[in-house]
Amino acid sequence: MKYLYIQENKDWNSENKFKYGYTENPKNRIISEQHSHKSVYIALYECFETDNYIYSFKEYDKIISRLRNLDNYQIIQEKIEFNINDISKFIEIKQFLINDGGGTEFIKSNQGIELLDFIFIHVFKEIGINTRKLSKDEIDTINNENNSNDDKNDGNDNDNDNENDKENKLRDYQINIIDKYSIDALIKTHKFYLELATGAGKSTIIYYTLNNIILKNIHPYYTIIIFTPRINISSQNIEYKYLKIFKRKFNVYYNKKIKSFNKSSYNIISCCIQSYQSIYDDFIIKYDIDNIIIWFDEAHYTIENWVSNYNCHYKQFYLNDNKRIVYRLFTSASPNKNIVKSNINIFGELYSPISVRNLIKDKWLAPIQPHIMEFDEVENEGEDDDGKKKYYYYINTILNTFQILNKTIGLNFHNSCKNAEFAFHAHYDKFINSQTNIKPYILISDEKINKKVSEKLNDNYKYLLNFQDFHKEPNNAIAYIVNMYNMGYDNYKIDFLSFGDPKLSNKDIIQSIGRGIRPDKLDDNGKNKLKINDIIIPIYNTSDNDDIYIKFSKIKEILQYLIYDIGLDIKDIKIYNRKLEQKNKIIASSNPEELAEYKIISNIIKWDIEPSSEKWNLTKIINHLINNNIHDYNSYLEYISLKENEALNLPLELFKSYSNFDFNYTYKNNSSPYYSRDECIEAIKRYKIDFIEDDDIDKEDNNQIIEFLHNKDPKIPNHIFWNYYGGSIKDYILFP
Repeated sequence: MKYLYIQENKDWNSENKFKYGYTENPKNRIISEQHSHKSVYIALYECFETDNYIYSFKEYDKIISRLRNLDNYQIIQEKIEFNINDISKFIEIKQFLINDGGGTEFIKSNQGIELLDFIFIHVFKEIGINTRKLSKDEIDTINNENNSNDDKNDGNDNDNDNENDKENKLRDYQINIIDKYSIDALIKTHKFYLELATGAGKSTIIYYTLNNIILKNIHPYYTIIIFTPRINISSQNIEYKYLKIFKRKFNVYYNKKIKSFNKSSYNIISCCIQSYQSIYDDFIIKYDIDNIIIWFDEAHYTIENWVSNYNCHYKQFYLNDNKRIVYRLFTSASPNKNIVKSNINIFGELYSPISVRNLIKDKWLAPIQPHIMEFDEVENEGEDDDGKKKYYYYINTILNTFQILNKTIGLNFHNSCKNAEFAFHAHYDKFINSQTNIKPYILISDEKINKKVSEKLNDNYKYLLNFQDFHKEPNNAIAYIVNMYNMGYDNYKIDFLSFGDPKLSNKDIIQSIGRGIRPDKLDDNGKNKLKINDIIIPIYNTSDNDDIYIKFSKIKEILQYLIYDIGLDIKDIKIYNRKLEQKNKIIASSNPEELAEYKIISNIIKWDIEPSSEKWNLTKIINHLINNNIHDYNSYLEYISLKENEALNLPLELFKSYSNFDFNYTYKNNSSPYYSRDECIEAIKRYKIDFIEDDDIDKEDNNQIIEFLHNKDPKIPNHIFWNYYGGSIKDYILFP
């Protein structure tokens, strides 16, 4: 059932306003409200949509909210088009509407409420929505249930519900991070920097960590400030599913909207990083706040660059003050490790507990399938029509690929709003002419371009510029966005990423890949079951160069990330041959081994990415051996002795260089035919008596002993154990 509502809250009394909105569950809606006082309904309207409904809005409150952005002439045009007799009420109510940001809609009280009530009952009937206003007794029942739930909560306003409990159930690696690192790091050094992949639960970890710190009562009260790169992330970081983790009652503030403040209580404010100056002047200094905890989310975006800004008092305060600020937490999926490690006094220790590769392997994240495709370079010069036309081939290819791969929701990244606009219009032309059923959205921050785009859209498709509408799409939609807007897409349905701007850097693309790897949650414990994140990596042709090797070299950092960090094999990367005579098709080789490009990628990986011992680490060594099918020490020594491999500078004494190395790691996806090191030692113990009683074995010949054990159990390696697993002879008990 669908409802419209009007709420009141003591927090809003000073501003003389009420809140209106849409919900499909009035009870859960009011329980999830996060304010210092409880919200209550003063009116509820049950809604029945008829066949005569004239708008496309699924959430009926948007019919009212959009009026703020319409002039009177546009509203009158709707009267003419739809024959709405009481359209004047839409014009009249505009003066009472308040835009409070963050998707929350308010209306001035008294006359504004009376007019809204009239519209919901009478005008909505004309536009195809019949409403039934709930009785006072019905509303009181819902409000009283909210009070009852609150009483059961033992002083904590953040109520439990099964769905949120399930969402916040900690995973094993999250427990390890909290119990073995984050709490201790804060207590000992008052700061840390957590590197963790998008979708791996950074916010959950931070909230549990802070809850533990707060419960230790080191200070009598705390104010938590969360800085994020964008407003949409700010709202996500104070969602109910996180706030309910706290065992203390918190006053919640969002995006600088602070009218009054009690510093001797628990407070949390989430806002955009661009607000750092006003937060300092109008909040910290004005109210003399101390015992501050600051969480810098997506810290790579701006905070890391503050280090060298010595002349900005505000920035240096946030990074170095120890009088008001008691704890600092930094989180990112892609930190600049050189900056962080060089400034440990500011950031604390960089902690990277689990790799993207292992999160995918354990199904906490969805796997990645890269596709390399070749396009003509798209210029961002010229008039709108010219820019749009240059995207036609690109968009045809993207839409065709999206459909062939049966994808759900996609993002298309750009370096500039102008290019995003061109690509959107190329897609919109096909959509409006019924050449594709994939919906195009454009989600950019340039208001001038947004206004121009809106003017060109059919009235029924104005919602294609709305962030919230995009994230409510069940399937078959692609949003055109700019790179700086790519953070904060907390949407597990996204499973298709493409990059439509040649000026996007490799770093931009790598940082954006995480947008589509959230799990589908269809497997046990919310793990991934079916979802695959398909990524279209472009190679752009330029008029001055058609050398294939140089083309692929331009994306070598991306290849390095996919192979070393994600753990893909070269052969996992799909490369498409472009057929000029079929520009709207993508054609992949039926036998990828025959493509010359695979040899080129292999050489780039081997010579351009791994040229010196300075660049080797354990992960790179393992991946190099995987890619070259090397699974034992003798094969390794033979490989590095080849003249063609001398320039690689691989270490001669592998186990001395990397004491944790194990040749089992050189098998992809845990496919080693042998036991793990500990399992092998246990297996050897089982055959000790057989070994002692067998007089045919030369007890001093290691090769005979290994052959004996391998014949007993093929899962025991037929290699010298300490040259396969590492360690020394004494670790393997049958050897003298």
